Amino acid sequence: MLNILKPVLFKGFQFVFMTLSVFKDRWTGQKNRVMKNLIFLIVTILSISVQQGLSQTEKGNLFWGGNAGLDLNLEKGVDEFSIALNPDVGVFVMDKLAVGANVGFTFYKFDDTKLTTLNVLPLVRYYSTSAAERSLFFLEGKAGLALATTDIFGESDTETAFQFSAGPGVAFFISDCMALEGLLTYNHITGNLERKNVGLTVGLQVYLNGDE
Repeated sequence: MLNILKPVLFKGFQFVFMTLSVFKDRWTGQKNRVMKNLIFLIVTILSISVQQGLSQTEKGNLFWGGNAGLDLNLEKGVDEFSIALNPDVGVFVMDKLAVGANVGFTFYKFDDTKLTTLNVLPLVRYYSTSAAERSLFFLEGKAGLALATTDIFGESDTETAFQFSAGPGVAFFISDCMALEGLLTYNHITGNLERKNVGLTVGLQVYLNGDE
């Protein structure tokens, strides 16, 4: 089965990195509006009917894959960007509800300031039925401790920071066991260089029957 999936996964990850969205990571004057829109989107997804979903989200099934994101500040003269890589794995403990773990890497740079985080975070996902035939909405949340390294004007410091991420997403199934995903999240990292942002990541997940 892995030999069959390998070329498909390769093409899928090529698609992911070719379609990384470009966002400005600036909140001034827009933070309240962005937060209100995110809350409204989450409430809307929670209100969607959950009467019937795809069989991939049945109890006992597994998923593994990940997502990636790239944020760029396009303002002239500003050197600011961030990149995130998030492989994950999970198991459905009941229909539409999965728990698992996420291994995350984040790098953020603003002029002479750099922040690098590494983490292994527990995650929870709840899937809801979509109106489209081969897609599902879901909500994802993850939180825990991360190893954060800051570099400010050449002086480095490493500390343990708290990291939290939550938001809505959608999975588009391109086959019975594989889905392309988009995930919009609110992210918060504490510590000496505290950072809050809303970001969009895209990724690929493989769904496996737990009996296989």
